[in-house]
Amino acid sequence: MTKDIDFMAHVDETTPPEIMLKMLLAAQRDKLKTNEEISYLKANRFGKSSEKGSKIKPDNQVFDEAKASPKDLLSDDVIVQDAGEKLEGSTIKIALKEATRLAGKKGRKPIPAQYFREDVIHDLKEEEKMCTCGMHMKNIGEDVAEQLDVIPAKIYVKRHKRQKYACKKCQENVKIAPIQTQTIAKCMAAPGLLAHVAIMKFDDHLPLYRQSEIWGRLGVDISRQTLSSWVLKMGSSLDVIAQHLQKHIIKSGYVKADETTAQVLKTPGKKNKSASYIWTYLTGNAKQPAVVYDYQQTRHGQFAKDFLSGFTGVLQTDGYSGYHCITKEKAVHAMGCWAHARRKFYDVAHLTKTEGVASKAVRIIGQLYGIEDEIKDLTSREKHAIRQENSKPILEAFHEYLREIKPYAQPKGMLDKAVAYTLNQWDSLIYYLRDGAVNIDNNAAERQIRPFAIGRKNWLFMGSPDGAKAGAVLYSLIETAKLNDVNPEG
Repeated sequence: MTKDIDFMAHVDETTPPEIMLKMLLAAQRDKLKTNEEISYLKANRFGKSSEKGSKIKPDNQVFDEAKASPKDLLSDDVIVQDAGEKLEGSTIKIALKEATRLAGKKGRKPIPAQYFREDVIHDLKEEEKMCTCGMHMKNIGEDVAEQLDVIPAKIYVKRHKRQKYACKKCQENVKIAPIQTQTIAKCMAAPGLLAHVAIMKFDDHLPLYRQSEIWGRLGVDISRQTLSSWVLKMGSSLDVIAQHLQKHIIKSGYVKADETTAQVLKTPGKKNKSASYIWTYLTGNAKQPAVVYDYQQTRHGQFAKDFLSGFTGVLQTDGYSGYHCITKEKAVHAMGCWAHARRKFYDVAHLTKTEGVASKAVRIIGQLYGIEDEIKDLTSREKHAIRQENSKPILEAFHEYLREIKPYAQPKGMLDKAVAYTLNQWDSLIYYLRDGAVNIDNNAAERQIRPFAIGRKNWLFMGSPDGAKAGAVLYSLIETAKLNDVNPEG
């Protein structure tokens, strides 16, 4: 309505018809763009967050890669499978998966064998062991059912008794046994307690004030300030390990990177409500995976360049321009994320809920993911060969299609932005065709952002830059342990 009023305010009887037409079209475009943005925000706020596609169609409607050309991917009468579904015999495979899933639901999973078993014997009374015929019944076995139980936290005090020695003759040269190196010197908390506090804060996402209340309920007075001090000192003490992880990531040759916002209080020169950033760096497909979180006050690409100093290989990101200062160097290859491109088209398709360019794009990208799902257990060389044979023709046809429809997309609309993003990132998006050792998307890095994002919802902000740095170090150690199937609490 505002746009209509503004339009009429600039029109009078002297305005040439061609100018009026241009102004009217511009006003309509602005109105459509505004309505689109409002609908997107509503869907984002109140709609479903899942990006699951529709159910697969019957056999006669499933896209048959062997019979169709890449051009057929883009035709209106072809139904392409959604992301993650198989290329050939998909209906049968999905049916088998469903049967397996349902079969797996029979009975609960067994309790892991590593846990201590306490036997509780249930027996009949002596008189109940008599048969109706008068004979005494024999025990022929037992029926065993297991329940999982828990013993509330057991608090104990570890006393360090350092033995002292002296010479009786000269009564000098007193010697005392050294104490084991502590994570925090002269700290009341033993390493086990420190690890427990860190895990509850950064893996269970439990704010320190709530931890303090829990300890109080157990009869131990540990203030939030004391817990905060321990976290800061742990971060400082364990930073050397995070630095070793950083070197390991740089040497890996394939790095995935992402970043997210963090509210950090008491930052010099910044308002408390302003955003700081946590950068995430993850090994690509290393046998010993590692992830490091790096706190910085801004999103300037120089921070990523400094962190990855000396890195050569493939850097996979969502296309954020801050990484260009790294990928412009000859020794670093930029690689894009097809999940990010797909999400932009999905947002349009989800908003319009009609068959169109966006929904086609989602299904075509899904076809690429279908190929990846088929080859996930193959060697890098085999993956490269299949990508060249199957994925490359699809991508070439898709690229041509996007270039053809680009002029017809509403300028600055969501579809226009999705097409522009994909075309602008094209070289980095298709890099995976060249290297069978890399992944089609950067989802692994985004998954590593998730623990921090969940924690952020619980503790809302970090109290200081030092606290943010300590948190980044502890997140790095905890999440790296989990990536290697190691219990971070020991």
